[in-house]
Amino acid sequence: MRKGFARFAIGTTLITLLAACGSGGAGNRTANAPEPHNPGEPVRVLSAARALELAAANRAGQPKANIELSPEARMLIKRGPDYVPIPVTDNNSQPLFDRLEKSMADRRATAWQIVEKMLAPQKLTFKDKDGKPLKDKDGNEETYDVPLWHTWYEGASANKEVTELIKHFVAKVKGCKEDDECKDTPDKRRQLAKEAVAEFNEKPLAKSTTVENMEQTLLQLIGRNGVKLSKIALPGHLGRGFTLFSPSFVEHMLSQAQGIEQCLDPGHAKKGSENARSATEFSYCLDEFPRSAVMVKASWGKIDPKVALAPVNVTTGPVLSAQMSKMGGQWPEKRELALGNTQNMYAVQTDDGSLYGLNSIHFSTKDTREWIWVTLWWDPKPDTDFGADRPAAITNFNQGVWANYKMCVTTSFDERDLGPWSTFETPAPSLAEALKASYSIVGSQAGAPANGPIGTWCSNPNLEWHTNNDKTNCIGCHQHSLSLTENPAIVGTKPNIDVETDFAETLWLDPESGSPIAGNTLALYRSAYPQLGRLRVRKNFPADFAWSTSMEFRGQIRSARNNAFQW
Repeated sequence: MRKGFARFAIGTTLITLLAACGSGGAGNRTANAPEPHNPGEPVRVLSAARALELAAANRAGQPKANIELSPEARMLIKRGPDYVPIPVTDNNSQPLFDRLEKSMADRRATAWQIVEKMLAPQKLTFKDKDGKPLKDKDGNEETYDVPLWHTWYEGASANKEVTELIKHFVAKVKGCKEDDECKDTPDKRRQLAKEAVAEFNEKPLAKSTTVENMEQTLLQLIGRNGVKLSKIALPGHLGRGFTLFSPSFVEHMLSQAQGIEQCLDPGHAKKGSENARSATEFSYCLDEFPRSAVMVKASWGKIDPKVALAPVNVTTGPVLSAQMSKMGGQWPEKRELALGNTQNMYAVQTDDGSLYGLNSIHFSTKDTREWIWVTLWWDPKPDTDFGADRPAAITNFNQGVWANYKMCVTTSFDERDLGPWSTFETPAPSLAEALKASYSIVGSQAGAPANGPIGTWCSNPNLEWHTNNDKTNCIGCHQHSLSLTENPAIVGTKPNIDVETDFAETLWLDPESGSPIAGNTLALYRSAYPQLGRLRVRKNFPADFAWSTSMEFRGQIRSARNNAFQW
C-alpha cells in the first residue's frame, strides 16, 4: 500500500466487513464523536483497495472479480440516520427563515452547524467471522470514520443505488395494483416508499469508491447526447462526482414518483406567473419535502503527490470584485496551483489504489421552505476570507482534514442584511472584505432595479462552471427545475432543446458551444434571469427546488415503470 497509510496485520481468520453506526442522531454532537488523532499521524483513509486486500488474503486463488462481489469486499455500513433539522416551534420554519434572511452572521453560524451535523462520524469496522474487530500490529482496532452524508443514497451514478431502489418501489406499486385487496392510494404509496427505503438499509461503500464512480462527470456538466460541455471544460476535470440524498429525501421522492414523472406533461405544469398550490405547497406536481430532507453534491479530483491539483480559485475581496464585475466568463479568473494530500483533504482510495480528494461539496437542507444552501470548497489557505470564521469543532472530524475547506451560504432570494460584512470586521476582516465586495457588486449588475432587492451571492468555485455562474447562487438556479417548458429564454429559440436535462441558467447560451442562442438578447437574459439568476422570478416551484427530480429521478422512474402499469 502507499506510504502514509497505516499497515494492518492480516490473520488467517475469515474476514468479514461489518459496520456499527454511532448511536444517537445526526444532530447530537457528542453521540458520534470523531476518532482521536494526534498531529503528524497518518490520516486513516476509507479504502476499497484495503478491503480487497483483506478479502484476498483469505480467498487465495479466487479471481478479483469474485472477491469484489464477496461480502468481505463490499465494505457494508448501515445507512446513517436522517438529518435532524433545526428545531422550530409548531413546525413553523418561517421565524427561522426570517432570522437567517436578515443576518449574515446567523446565516454563517447556522451553516457551520449544518456542516458539523453532516460530518457526524458513522463507524466502519473490519471484523472477523466471530464479530471481533480486527487489530493492527499496535493493538488498535481497524475502524474508519465515515461522514454521515457519505452513508446516504447516491443518485444517478455508476453506483446504481437509487436506480435499484426506484425499481424496487415501482415493483411494489405494480404488485399493489394487481392485488384486489391492496388500495393504491397516496397513503399506501407513502407506506410502500417507507418499506422500500427500509429494505435498502445498508451502504456498500466499495461501490461508492470505485474508479468508475469517482471519474464520472456530474450531470450538470453534461450536454445533450452525453456530450461534455466542451467550451467550459474544467481544468483537471474538477466536475467529477455524484449526488447523494438523505433517507427521508428518497422516501419522499418515491412517494411522489407519479407527480415527478408527469410534471412536464400538459395539464400538470404551471407557468411561473401562477400562484403556488397553497400556502404550504409550492408545487402542483408533488408535495413539499420534509424538513429532514437533504441534497448533497460531491466533486472529486485525483490526488497525485507529484502533480498539483486543478487550479484553486482565489476568493479574496479584490479578486471577487474583479471577477464579478465582468459579464460572461466563469471561474476562475485568478487561480493558484496547490498540492492536495490525504492529510489535508477528505479522501478515499479506490479499488485500483488511486487516491481521490473531495474538491467541493454542496449541502442543501429543507430546514426552511426555500432550503438552506451551504457549499464548501477546498483551499490551500483555508483560514482566510470564507474560512476565517470556521468553528474549531469542524477541525475534529476525519482527523482534521475538514479544516481545509471554505464555505458560503444563502437562504433566500433577497439579501435583507444591508451590511452583511459588518459583524466580521473585527474577528474576521478578510471575510468581511470578501462579503462586502460581493454585496457591492451584485447590487449594481445585470439590470438590478433601483432600490430593489439584492440577491445574495454564493458560488462554488469548483462546481459553478457555466457561463456567469461565478456570479450567481444556488437558490436562484434551483427555482427552475421542472419548469423549462415555459422558460422565456429558450422557448422557440432552438428546436432540439432538451427541456428535461439542459441546465437552466445558461440556456440563454448554447449548452455545448457557450455562444448565445440565436434570437436571444441581453435584455431577454436579464428578463429571464434578473441579477444573473439570483432573484426570484417564479411564484411556484414545480420540483420544490430539487434539480434531481428532472435531471435524475424523472427518467429513472419512467424507465423503471416501463409502461408496466398506468399511474
